[in-house]
Amino acid sequence: MATTNPTHSADGHGAGTHDEHAHGHIGRGTYFRVFGALMVLMILTVVAFYVEPLLGFNRLVGVIIAMAIACTKTALIVLYFMHIKISERITQLYAAASFVGFALLVIIVMIDYFARGWPPAPGPLP
Repeated sequence: MATTNPTHSADGHGAGTHDEHAHGHIGRGTYFRVFGALMVLMILTVVAFYVEPLLGFNRLVGVIIAMAIACTKTALIVLYFMHIKISERITQLYAAASFVGFALLVIIVMIDYFARGWPPAPGPLP
């Protein structure tokens, strides 16, 4: 009489080994490096906020700098902390598509924002 090992499934793989071996693993060192990069980008955001008026940047330049830093931080979080970097290709495709869709929405809103000339000029209401 043949005995079966309860830890192996019918296809010969151990229980749960498909998920463990099919995908990579992000090490602790990588998490600390990404965290360090996020902290540097946070400090850069604060410095850019205080330096922008001193250098006399146009408002549009300040928004572009802030959005570039924010997009970089978002990409790091999505890739490493949400494990998209080691996910299947279809998951990466959906994540990239949602990121592009969100970027398009932000671009449309920013175009509308700057086209209206906001913030309004100070003074009494008409």
